[in-house]
Amino acid sequence: AVFKINNFNQGIDLNSFKSLSKFAAMAITSALVLPISHIYIRNYLGESVSWEAAGYWQAIWLISATYLMLITLTLQTYYLPRLSEISNKKELVKEVVSGYKIIMPIVIFTSFIIYFLREFIVITLFTESFMPIVSLLIWQLIGDIIRVSSLLLSKNVVAKAKYKIHIFSEIIFSLSFVILSIHLIDAYGVSGILFAYIINYTIYFFYMLIVFKRYLN
Repeated sequence: AVFKINNFNQGIDLNSFKSLSKFAAMAITSALVLPISHIYIRNYLGESVSWEAAGYWQAIWLISATYLMLITLTLQTYYLPRLSEISNKKELVKEVVSGYKIIMPIVIFTSFIIYFLREFIVITLFTESFMPIVSLLIWQLIGDIIRVSSLLLSKNVVAKAKYKIHIFSEIIFSLSFVILSIHLIDAYGVSGILFAYIINYTIYFFYMLIVFKRYLN
């Protein structure tokens, strides 16, 4: 290919710019609200329980993020573009159902493997001082399954550039995660964050189910 400076002097396509700005706003929101909420929760856990407990939670989240990386990559590289190109609502439902049939068994099976190998995984990734997280990991894995099931629905919001819904839901559910975590940490310690994780994504799943059904109507 020949590099031509004139290719960069064609002006700005306002329609394309508007569409891209919606995706940029959604991406920026997602990139900001989750880390900020996690930092606040970690600090609250460290100050109200112990920094050792905060370290346990970060270790649990690291395990979760590591094995879910392949799933989220699949959602971003195949599932999301596929939803974007579908305009027929019946075909969209078919694709979402297909996503559940393919992805959810993989997530559930992987969660079972991690649970049965949890002691080996913890010792391999960390040290024996992190063994207390072995008994907590089950709650994170349950939360992960619910989280992925909700992401299969929420990706439709991103694919169809429903940026207002996406930004609203990202902010609201990050805030609700913080609020739930604070109350449940006070009641259950580090386990409270994991309970908050499950509750928050369960609510998020049903919210996205309602959004998805309204889009189909």
